[in-house]
Amino acid sequence: MADYKREPAVRLFAAEIAKTTEELERSSNDKFAPAYAVSPTGAKINRIFHVGVLTEIEDGDNDFVRGRIVDPTGAVHIRAGTYQPEISAVMRQLAGRLPMFVAVTGKLNIYQPEDGQVYVSIRPESITQVTETERELWMEETTRQTIARIKTLVASPEKLPPEVKAVIDDCYATDLDELKNIVWVAAGIGTASSEDNGAGKEDAGKPEPAPATQKETAQKKTGKTPKNVPAADAVPEKPAGKTKTGMNTDEINITAAHRLLGELCMSSENGTVSAKEFDKKLKESKIASAETAGAVVKALFNSGMAYEPMMGRLRVVA
Repeated sequence: MADYKREPAVRLFAAEIAKTTEELERSSNDKFAPAYAVSPTGAKINRIFHVGVLTEIEDGDNDFVRGRIVDPTGAVHIRAGTYQPEISAVMRQLAGRLPMFVAVTGKLNIYQPEDGQVYVSIRPESITQVTETERELWMEETTRQTIARIKTLVASPEKLPPEVKAVIDDCYATDLDELKNIVWVAAGIGTASSEDNGAGKEDAGKPEPAPATQKETAQKKTGKTPKNVPAADAVPEKPAGKTKTGMNTDEINITAAHRLLGELCMSSENGTVSAKEFDKKLKESKIASAETAGAVVKALFNSGMAYEPMMGRLRVVA
């Protein structure tokens, strides 16, 4: 029997995971040959490594346990079944402690029923609670790797493996601006799409601090400077114009906003408030203006003080 090596896990943001809908044809000569998917930026994926905020866990039919993980670019589902009792047990244990930062390693599951819709999820091999610093480091490295793949697509597509290039040419209508937007959103200088990403009606997430800010955060918490962090000029160029708010979180009254969100959630029937209503109340209470309200919500998400359990609804983290 051949000596098979475990495939390394690939880092992808949720927005790219959701767009990964194509698989390579498996070798018919070797039943043990690994299965691969190909992402729009040219990643060849057998296993995936993803870090984000675990916001939901739900017991489904037939002993399935589902979870929802959000990163700045979107959301992705994880799904453990009958043959993964240890993972299912871990997910059930985590259910009462949400939200939390988690790291998941697993196989990408691409399912296309007869209606033509494609559903993408992760079948976890492991799930572990992590710290905010570890999440920031994952963000930095995933940004660097995504940028490298985009640069190869733009400048040296001939360097891609032939089977990967064939899938991209034949199956993906590659929109470079759309791919670059994944990086911009992760860097906090763009806006995520709110449309369904194929894993259900997912929230597109909220922008995170730019890589330089993430680097400073990690350095402050660990006393060490992360390696291989992309420089500011390594991010694909953003079209001319200012960032959405032009502000940093130090200029925002986060404490007052957090208190207001808590009051609104407490007075609601299901413990959530619509993003539109929160925006309105921020302005009425003079906590934020029309120009800064978006930055307030972004800062609450970045600080772990709030999350979005469902699209368009906010919940406070006490």
